[in-house]
Amino acid sequence: MNYPIADLHCDLLSFLAAIPHADAFAKDQIACAFPWLKEGGVRMQVMAIYTNVDAPA
Repeated sequence: MNYPIADLHCDLLSFLAAIPHADAFAKDQIACAFPWLKEGGVRMQVMAIYTNVDAPA
């Protein structure tokens, strides 16, 4: 029996926010790029949102 794959944590949003010119579709930039998720059969992805509470340096 096949079940849909749900990934309950992904760092893609942090990657996009922290890396200039980051590309969510570039397979050579991050292991959770959209093409990798699609190829892996991921049907649902939860994108965690992290908020830094430290004062900027």
